[in-house]
Amino acid sequence: MKVEAAARQTQLSITAKHIILSIMKIFFCTFVTALLLVGKGFSAPLLQTDTLVEQLSKPVPATDVSKPYHKRFSIGINAGRWQQSQRSQVGPDNLTFVNVADYHFKMGAQLEYHYTEALSFYLDVNTIIIPKEENIQGISWRLGQGIRLNATGKGGIIVPYGLGVRYAWTFNRLRPFVTSTVGATYFYLGGGTVSIAIFNSTDEENIVRQQKHVLQWNVGGGFDYRFSPVFSSRLASQYWLSSPLSPPIGAVDAFQGLSFTLGLVFLMGR
Repeated sequence: MKVEAAARQTQLSITAKHIILSIMKIFFCTFVTALLLVGKGFSAPLLQTDTLVEQLSKPVPATDVSKPYHKRFSIGINAGRWQQSQRSQVGPDNLTFVNVADYHFKMGAQLEYHYTEALSFYLDVNTIIIPKEENIQGISWRLGQGIRLNATGKGGIIVPYGLGVRYAWTFNRLRPFVTSTVGATYFYLGGGTVSIAIFNSTDEENIVRQQKHVLQWNVGGGFDYRFSPVFSSRLASQYWLSSPLSPPIGAVDAFQGLSFTLGLVFLMGR
């Protein structure tokens, strides 16, 4: 009996050990699985963080200045110097007292359609303003009219306008170009003498106003520098010629000379 009891006790002890070992194996497997799952949970944010860091560390691309000109409009404004050719200058204009060669400030605007990346057509309008001037020539005395103030005055505007064609070559931001324009130049000049009586209303005026249109054309060149997708600076020069002014006006017999301008160009559209 004692032997049987001992054998049973030994068998129970072995069975308990097997049960304990099995429980420990299950616990160990569960622990390892939990560690793996937790590890994956932590690794995902780390991977996302690494990706974000990589994106932020990438260099920022330069401003895109490759926006196409093709089938788009642009508007340009410019200002610069006008130099009347000496060959076209004649004697003084004793009617209006204006000498076109004395005025050098020129400004203009262009509306341009870019037919292709290189070829475009434009409407060009320019102005040369002759400011109004009044000069006192002296004081005189006339019998029966008393003291009189004698003065001269002048002023006017010149408006060259036309249709032109431009051909350009693109080298990244730089676009050199050549141009040709055909149109007309409008002259409106006025001037004369005025004699004002100091003590009565017998004023005398001899004011002459002259208007003329003349055919003109020009050739030129320059370059645009594109500092953004829609804005460019422009440096340009043109040589202007015209049909003869007969009789001369403003002390010139033709609208002929050289212009230098600096401007800004805005490219419209998306």
